[in-house]
Amino acid sequence: QTYAQSIPVGTIGDEYLRILQLQGKIDPKLSFTTRPNFLGSKLNIDSFYSNLDSSLVAKKFIQTKFFEFKPILAQIRTQYNSMQPFGWNDEGMIKAKGIQTLARVGVYTRVGPLHVQFMPEHVNAENPVYDISSEYGSIPKTRYEQNFLGQSSVRLNLSAVSVGFSNENIYWGPGQFGALIMSNNAPGFAHYTFNTTRPIKGFLGSVEFQLVTGRLEQDPNAPFESINLKPNSRWKEPRIFNGLNIVFQPSIFPNLFVGINRAYQYSEINIEQQGNGFVDKYLPAFSKIFKSSVGGTNEDQIERDQQISLYTRWLFPKSHAEFYLEYGWNDHK
Repeated sequence: QTYAQSIPVGTIGDEYLRILQLQGKIDPKLSFTTRPNFLGSKLNIDSFYSNLDSSLVAKKFIQTKFFEFKPILAQIRTQYNSMQPFGWNDEGMIKAKGIQTLARVGVYTRVGPLHVQFMPEHVNAENPVYDISSEYGSIPKTRYEQNFLGQSSVRLNLSAVSVGFSNENIYWGPGQFGALIMSNNAPGFAHYTFNTTRPIKGFLGSVEFQLVTGRLEQDPNAPFESINLKPNSRWKEPRIFNGLNIVFQPSIFPNLFVGINRAYQYSEINIEQQGNGFVDKYLPAFSKIFKSSVGGTNEDQIERDQQISLYTRWLFPKSHAEFYLEYGWNDHK
């Protein structure tokens, strides 16, 4: 058995988890709206691979009841743009013309409840000059090469919950390739995480959640998608990110999930503006939702941004189909 090894967001394994669920081969009680997903005793890495390809076997170097060590399958993704920069949900890759490659390789170790996944990433992009105008694009400076911690994490897993430090990509919400709050459209960032590794059953239904606090940094010389691939030098200082995702599956409506995402981000140097309490400074995702309850228009004077979304996912196992939607706001209501 492999206990709670994560499947990185955006990989073939991540996509096939969802496909296998729609085919009826994976428990429909898993929401797949708080990713990365985790494999456990009911679905370990070997049974998962055998569902994909009966000839594929994950090699184990060492495995006992309390200790496990093994390599993680190497992953290589190559992208080619012939004329203009283009791409989405491609983690550490950049928007560039030409050919670029993202490579991952790593190892997984478990010592009792302690899980260590070291899976760094390397990105190499040709990044040649492309046609630009006054309203679109910027001149690339040089060939792009970068190393990231990638999908690495250190976790303490106790029953259905996990607490730890991670650099993994996070994907919240029901969309398979698009999300409003968190997705793999950028590299993973260093964060503390408290999350479930499987649904927690209660009297009214099952709950999954993830609470994250981390630090966002950016390259002021990098081209930004939101401003037509122009550099954005306004945010030179690091930012604090705090987010919460909760999804509930009611007992009386099998295969239906309803959830909420909430996220805050604010400048690290302006942390004193957030308030005096620990929750206000570091866990604002637990603060009041409506603008009238947090000071009305005074909230607009504080240098921070809030996003919130509501979503649902409804599975139809017999039809091998699903329905989902997400609706969000980028400010207090």
